[in-house]
Amino acid sequence: MIPTTPNTMTSNQSRRQAQKARQAQLKAQLNRDQARQKILQQRRALARRRAKNRAQCESDESESSGGQHNPSAHSTTPPQRSNAQNAAQHSHSTVPETPKYSTVEARRRLYGLRLHYETTDTAQSETPQAQFEEGESHDE
Repeated sequence: MIPTTPNTMTSNQSRRQAQKARQAQLKAQLNRDQARQKILQQRRALARRRAKNRAQCESDESESSGGQHNPSAHSTTPPQRSNAQNAAQHSHSTVPETPKYSTVEARRRLYGLRLHYETTDTAQSETPQAQFEEGESHDE
């Protein structure tokens, strides 16, 4: 009989360990994709809420008598920009394309205009960013 040390693993144990590692990796990928979808869904809901609020504010302003009730209530902040302008404001990612020490293929990064186009109903073929991305094969 061959004595075994605590550090020696049988082939069955190593197979089980490899299977558990694959399962953990698949579960992590699934959770990542679910979280990504939830974030995109929340972004769409927020855009709908903003549009509804803007419409309500515009209708309230048109119903008012024209004069301001409180002249000191003048806002000094700049008017809210469109989603496209806000998306283009931060158009670079500080996250590396390939996560360090990861063997999993990274998902396509969504930031800047790419995030805006992903969460709006506009056809991507009509956008200049989509035409630019068609030439990039490494992104897809």
